[in-house]
Amino acid sequence: CGPHRQPYAPKSRPTVVLNLQDGLEAPLDGSVILTAQTSPNVERVEYYYQWHFLGESRDRDNGFAFEWNLNNYYLRRGNLTITAKAFDIDGQVSRPDEGVSAQIKLVAASSVDEPQGSLPTEFRLGQNYPNPFNPQTTIHYRIPVMIHVTLEVFDVTGRKVETLVNGMRPAGSHVVPFAAFNIPGGAYFYILTSADYSAVRKMLVIK
Repeated sequence: CGPHRQPYAPKSRPTVVLNLQDGLEAPLDGSVILTAQTSPNVERVEYYYQWHFLGESRDRDNGFAFEWNLNNYYLRRGNLTITAKAFDIDGQVSRPDEGVSAQIKLVAASSVDEPQGSLPTEFRLGQNYPNPFNPQTTIHYRIPVMIHVTLEVFDVTGRKVETLVNGMRPAGSHVVPFAAFNIPGGAYFYILTSADYSAVRKMLVIK
């Protein structure tokens, strides 16, 4: 009788959920922060648009965040599909199931109160949309120069819930998705801060 062998049990595939609201509008001169929720065994997440590779992130602590600067691509107004793929330490890839893709809508550069193609002339933090929301919303902000900015979310007690942006950002319009999967319903505040500007707005999570 030969040695006893354990039956083959394939490891479970990594899973990923793209934190991006379907139908999100993004200006062609802006950027979009892509993040994802994954299973614990995920080592890196790759992002694609229409199956063209955008980049990857190994930053688990920040939700595998990756900033997609639309200025670096020859894009036109219309709809694009964004896809996330998760890889574990053994190289297994997530299945193309529900939750790994979302569609965004690319819109004309700049806003109606600025000439098309021009950069913003002032700092501005927009109201998140939708608001109230469950579980995802989008925050827009505009900056007139390249500068270090932070965008942080706080609860009503002043406790920081999440840092959405922390670093140098180019002049232009920026889009930041926020997912409230892991926080209770209620009122929250998001604050945009730079050396020359600070603004706060309120948002409401409904659960």
